[in-house]
Amino acid sequence: MNMKPTRDELTVRAIKVIGLVMLAVLLATIVAKAADVVLVFFGGILLAILLRGCATLLSARTGLSRKMSLAIVLSGLLALIALGSWLLFTQMAEQFEQLSASLVHVWRELRVELHNHVWGRQVLALLSRAQADAADGAVAQGAGRAFSTTLGALVNFAVIVFIGVYVAVDPGWYRRGFLRLIAPARRARAREILDAIGHTLQWWLLGRALGMTIVGVVTTIGLHWLGVPFALGLGVLAGALDFVPFAGPVIAAIPGLLVATGGGSTQLVAVLLLYAGIQLLEGYVLTPLIEQRSVHLPPALTIAMQVLLGVLVGAVGVAVATPLTAVCVVLIKKLYVEGQLESRGESQR
Repeated sequence: MNMKPTRDELTVRAIKVIGLVMLAVLLATIVAKAADVVLVFFGGILLAILLRGCATLLSARTGLSRKMSLAIVLSGLLALIALGSWLLFTQMAEQFEQLSASLVHVWRELRVELHNHVWGRQVLALLSRAQADAADGAVAQGAGRAFSTTLGALVNFAVIVFIGVYVAVDPGWYRRGFLRLIAPARRARAREILDAIGHTLQWWLLGRALGMTIVGVVTTIGLHWLGVPFALGLGVLAGALDFVPFAGPVIAAIPGLLVATGGGSTQLVAVLLLYAGIQLLEGYVLTPLIEQRSVHLPPALTIAMQVLLGVLVGAVGVAVATPLTAVCVVLIKKLYVEGQLESRGESQR
């Protein structure tokens, strides 16, 4: 016979439920407030894995020590950045300045074309109304936001670099410190999961760097061959934004298509086919080869994670959404699929 809980027991249960709800809300608030910090720290870990992966490959090929290989990788990376900046800065700055002027010219021509249609005039009216509503204090507010955004981006970049370098120098120290937080009986499993995450992110990053380089070079060559102005700047932009799958290539194609409108419909179609062909090459050739060594990421899951982190955190969330999705896939596989489902299946045999 089941005994009904007394009033005191119901009160205690209600207090526990309320306490758990308040704790969940508090944790969610802390995570939301600290999301930027967590993602910046994750970016530093990604950089450390990339540097350590390059150093490991160099050490395996040359027989040098890991620290010596890491020093060579860092020196080579700094030299490459300095040389590339020295060679390309003047040309790219001029091209991007001309690109901005060209986009303004294209927008003016587009406005003239929209004036020829009823629906176009309605669109322009809506844009003008929105611009008028935001006019009061827009310049000062925009300048303040631009300054704070730029300063914040520089600070985040510096933090990512420092974290990446320090962790890459001695990853074992941080690894051992993390494992000490785990119960001794579960440390072997935690070590296995860390190895799986590190392996996945290492190959994903190396593959992403290779893919970005190929996309940037092929885009530059293709645009130059098609006679599109500012091919170098557009190619660099396409390679950089290719770090963010799906969303990045679409954003990178917009300036190229706008510039191509100045060359007529034939050039516009050719540029559109070029961008589409490069993404098909990456999607069906490069990405499958990379995922053989890392992890297969469902496109719908990746896009959903990009949208979610973009809404919650902003551009930083979109940038790290894909590697964070890869980490989540590994954790689900190791902790739930292998740790729960498969163990239950074996126990029921």
